[in-house]
Amino acid sequence: MAPAPIAVFAFNRPDHLRRTLRALAANDLAAESRLTIFCDGPRNAKDKKRTDAVRAIAHAVEGFYSCNVIEQEKNCGLANSIIAGISDILQRDSRIIVLEDDLITSKYFLKYINDGLDVYKNNKDVASIHGWCFPHTIENPQETFFLRGADCWGWGTWKRAWSLFEPDAQVLLQRLRQLHLEHAFNCDGAYDYMGMLRATRDGKVSSWAVRWRASAFVHHMHTLYPSRSLVKHNGADGSGTNFGETDTLDVPLSSTPVQVLEQPAVEDNTMHQAEKAFLERLHNQPSFSRTLRKKIRHFFPFLPSRKTCKALCKDCLPPVVWRAAQRLRRHEKATPRLCWEGDYPDWQSAVDASTGYDQEAIFVKVRDAARAVRDGKALWERDSVLFYHKEHNLPLLSALMSVAAWNRGRLRVLDFGGAFGSVYWQHKPLLHKLDALSWNVVEQPHVVACGQKEFSTDALQFWPDMESCAAANQIDVVLFSSVLQYLEFPYERLQQALTLQPYAIIIDRTPFASKGERLTVQHVSQEIYPASYACRWLNKTYVKALLEQDLVVGPWWQSQVDPLGFLGVMGYRSGS
Repeated sequence: MAPAPIAVFAFNRPDHLRRTLRALAANDLAAESRLTIFCDGPRNAKDKKRTDAVRAIAHAVEGFYSCNVIEQEKNCGLANSIIAGISDILQRDSRIIVLEDDLITSKYFLKYINDGLDVYKNNKDVASIHGWCFPHTIENPQETFFLRGADCWGWGTWKRAWSLFEPDAQVLLQRLRQLHLEHAFNCDGAYDYMGMLRATRDGKVSSWAVRWRASAFVHHMHTLYPSRSLVKHNGADGSGTNFGETDTLDVPLSSTPVQVLEQPAVEDNTMHQAEKAFLERLHNQPSFSRTLRKKIRHFFPFLPSRKTCKALCKDCLPPVVWRAAQRLRRHEKATPRLCWEGDYPDWQSAVDASTGYDQEAIFVKVRDAARAVRDGKALWERDSVLFYHKEHNLPLLSALMSVAAWNRGRLRVLDFGGAFGSVYWQHKPLLHKLDALSWNVVEQPHVVACGQKEFSTDALQFWPDMESCAAANQIDVVLFSSVLQYLEFPYERLQQALTLQPYAIIIDRTPFASKGERLTVQHVSQEIYPASYACRWLNKTYVKALLEQDLVVGPWWQSQVDPLGFLGVMGYRSGS
């Protein structure tokens, strides 16, 4: 029998999709599988650039028997896209494999899912075959096991099971209550799935997954799981984005196949208890702020609340003073300074709360500043601000020169996110004393186009990506200067840089959190330009571990021009 058709659902994350498709194409059955990629439409004009990039990746995919790309003109939302896409494919086929664009699969994933779909195709007690397994510490578990309900991270099902999917959350809530399944549905109280279902009913969230779980539950169906995970969440890298330094969702991908043998579709109690413990850990992770407030309230119960303090101030202060204070507060809120604010749960939330970097006014100001430097009207620029006196970034310059000294006076740099060569122009008088200099800036396409047209020299060149730059040049050092914090996937970029096997990787002017990681919005001083953008305070421990895979990590230095916490470091090859 031919493998089941695969549906991948994507929206506006091109890097996610690229990695998901790359891993999927490495599966043993990929070349025999029919792939359909459902691309949701942009929510607004800001999304269009990213959704277009997603569609370009989808149309260029290779490694499958066939690939069909479905493009939505308008944004449907994830839940609607998945429900409609699965239903559409199951009108023509009897089974389907479902993935979202943030899932990395083992090379044995497709074999396992297809085997499960074959073995249990006629078993009406089985809702789906699932590829992800929650982290657990069970010794010598069975190769596969059953749990009640259904799941959503890399799975397969049949037309017969999906026909029981109920899209109306209210109907599901009533049915669960009638069958007295509320407690069991919440995994014996470990996780509030009922609350999620109510939030879906009320329009506060739009979760297809909780409705799929509930639909399977009310029909007393089970899902088959592997004891070793064949799926990994794309962001579960242990860097603390969601769960601090130890990501609760992080699991290793199985390096061996998972064998599917027919067994009764009965919930495995041992694994159920393990799942319950996992969900309790996931649900009960306290935030730092909430923990701090509780401790303060415990030790100082007499302290008034913030609301009470505000009311007291309003009653006690003269009206003119109160009004002046309110006006000042509103002015400060409306006039962002160079500052970082917020603790956002994920990157997209921080992006949504910012104006973004991709503004024409920012591009024009940075370009004009670079023109002034090129034409000798200023010595150098940083973030569009012109400088008319010599000033060198001594730690960075020392790192670059040490590479050149080791390399007999040659320095070939890949400057990732280097604008129009800001670092190059600042240090040009000294860099050009080297025997050989090649400075290669990797930037966004519109910056590259302008750079190639107006700023290219024998020493300074512009490239759209690392791959094309490295293909055309021998690279001695990869430089990340004040750029990693503005990337959605900074650790992926570091990994990519490591694959180029440079003599050194230099990170400079990059914020690191004191513990774990922090997602903020950075507000730019209006004297520069009115803007704000998502900014990540990186996990220092994780960055160090990444570099130490191939390099020796030198001492860290404090940035000369940025606040405390902005650091630099060089990783270099042993013996360099």
